[in-house]
Amino acid sequence: MADSPGNPPPQEGDPKNDASKKLINLLRGWPSPHLLPAALLRSAADYVLSDPSIAVPVLQYGIDPGYQPLREELARWLTPQYGFSEIRADEIAISGGASQSLACVLQSFTDPGYTRAVWAVAPCYFMACPIFEDAGFWGRLRAVPEDEGGVDVEALARGLREVDARGGEDHPFKSPAPHRKTYRHVIYLVATAANPSGKTLSLARRHQLVHLAREHDALIISDDVYDLLQWPHFSHAISNASFSKLVGPGMRTGWIHASPDFAAGFAHTGTNRSGGAASQFAAAVVWRMLQCGDLQAHLDGTVRPALRRRHALMGDVGTNPSRIPAIQRFPLPNRLI
Repeated sequence: MADSPGNPPPQEGDPKNDASKKLINLLRGWPSPHLLPAALLRSAADYVLSDPSIAVPVLQYGIDPGYQPLREELARWLTPQYGFSEIRADEIAISGGASQSLACVLQSFTDPGYTRAVWAVAPCYFMACPIFEDAGFWGRLRAVPEDEGGVDVEALARGLREVDARGGEDHPFKSPAPHRKTYRHVIYLVATAANPSGKTLSLARRHQLVHLAREHDALIISDDVYDLLQWPHFSHAISNASFSKLVGPGMRTGWIHASPDFAAGFAHTGTNRSGGAASQFAAAVVWRMLQCGDLQAHLDGTVRPALRRRHALMGDVGTNPSRIPAIQRFPLPNRLI
């Protein structure tokens, strides 16, 4: 936040500039260092690298869908976590994190000469916008408002109908392939604990959203959630998930959950075909953490208690706002965050 004449930076000797107080940078969405499981990662990496039968394959090029033991372990782990039909390994493809997989999905399943628009809930996670622009959708990002229940499905439906009514000629740039389906629209949202509004879509509204996507040949990319309904074949909804919030952002490892056909198509993305699935070694380390129970123990013993403390703090702020000092504004050298 830049300084303004009415908000000069604190001067030396000002009690508000107490160097003994630890400042929390609210511009960054970074986890607290005490949430990063360095010791658990070291143990898992040692296990992986100490066994040549594991180490040699994970240090080679990976298979296109990603490290198979992690796909299988994820399927076993996620099935009871979410409590619906059994998840299979062929519905999962390993990625280099949610941002990388978003780019790969756009590479394989959209075409600027055919896909008409990208619809994003407003406000949305702002760093997703450059990924859409890099995929050729500059000028075709459309904002969808939220109401108290999250994305306004009626407003989205009106927008989709208007764009489809205008139509226009198709000039696809990408060659057709049996493993690829090109969608007319993309709908991007965070369905659970939306960033930044924090809203969560009800099950009824999720059904409405998926039916709307099927009607208009749209692909729903649900970022960092795992609970949208799936259909056979290429489907119209995928979950784009990441270990960034579970282990650490530096792992750059995640997964998509979709229909088997969609997961296979994702695996055929050019970068996967060339270099193998992203994060081969990191995927093996995460696999070991899942397999031995360390990741679940970390979530139960460290991450969730920290979230509970955070919620308690925010509740206290809401009921006792006077306990929060006035916000100070400081200059940002070169606008670095």
